[in-house]
Amino acid sequence: TYQLNGDIYGATFLKQNEVIWNKYLCSAESTYDMPTNNAATVYGDDFVFITIDYGVVIKVNASNGDYIWIKRYNTIVESQTDYYNLPTIKNGHETNELLYNMGKLIVIPTDINSVFYLDSDRGKELFKIEDNFAEMRRYLIGSDETGFYMAGSKGIRKYGYSSDKVLWQSEIKENYGKAYISGKYILFPSNRSLYVIDK
Repeated sequence: TYQLNGDIYGATFLKQNEVIWNKYLCSAESTYDMPTNNAATVYGDDFVFITIDYGVVIKVNASNGDYIWIKRYNTIVESQTDYYNLPTIKNGHETNELLYNMGKLIVIPTDINSVFYLDSDRGKELFKIEDNFAEMRRYLIGSDETGFYMAGSKGIRKYGYSSDKVLWQSEIKENYGKAYISGKYILFPSNRSLYVIDK
């Protein structure tokens, strides 16, 4: 995805940089607090799913870019700015993320502190995660066939694909750096330690 004169476009390219399709997606104002270079895309069942903040999730045909549906969710565009430490702290997650699993689309947006489960066929909201697990620095560590892993200011949680219930939680008060998945383990840095957690 890319922005041109306040409009957001999506495009698909071949390896030789040949353009397959290039289409207008929506209009949005890019500001210091809400840039539009944080798009997320995921491919599933011959479709491409896109989220770009501003409360928008879009499904298009992967072969020609035709719209299938556009989903709107309530968004919070205000942000907290700390000019001495971090340029911008949004109300949601660190980066936009999309996951696709067995007909479900999991939307992890930066503009609201919620995780949405959508029916990928129609865009209907199935359920969503709304908890106080992470007031700041909530982000996706990764996913596998059993679920996905979120880290935040209160440690790590694993969620499944079929419900919004927490499968397990590991609370670590000191959260520094960023966690990564290595094989069957999660490496989670703290102030003076590196935790190795079994998935």
